[in-house]
Amino acid sequence: PGAQHNLGVLYLTGSGVTNDASEAVRWFQKSAELGLAEAQFKLASLYATGLGTTQDVKRAAEWVRKAADQGHMEAEYNLATLYASGRGVELDLTQAVAWYRKAAEKGKVVAQSNLGVLYARGQGVPADPAEAVKWFRKAAEQGYAFAQYNLARAHAVGQFDDAAVAHAV
Repeated sequence: PGAQHNLGVLYLTGSGVTNDASEAVRWFQKSAELGLAEAQFKLASLYATGLGTTQDVKRAAEWVRKAADQGHMEAEYNLATLYASGRGVELDLTQAVAWYRKAAEKGKVVAQSNLGVLYARGQGVPADPAEAVKWFRKAAEQGYAFAQYNLARAHAVGQFDDAAVAHAV
């Protein structure tokens, strides 16, 4: 599956071959069907954007789920975002929290910040200002502006409300 994935990358980028997104989709599909998480993730991205194929957010969600189930950090984050927005899947903030947490624990900054937002707002989990601050701090320490704002706001007012929490989803 690795060689098929790599061929897909070459077609997608036009490295050594003519740039052909539909040919990239074909090779990513082959590799994804053999279980390569990176190919599943790339295929999901192409379905989500419609590059090289017909745009199909449900199909994108199916492929991103396969990659996320294998622990692919970017796929975990993208799946969380789909659950948080209800794009391609049923809106489910509990699932969004679970998948943001997986990506956040691997160091995905925006997932850390979004997890903080959900804890601050009590969406998908009971409101927990201390847990929100914990996740905002992790992202803020890495220079993420939304998290820095939310962390400063938490210290300034001592609590969160919807108007005080910047949402990056």
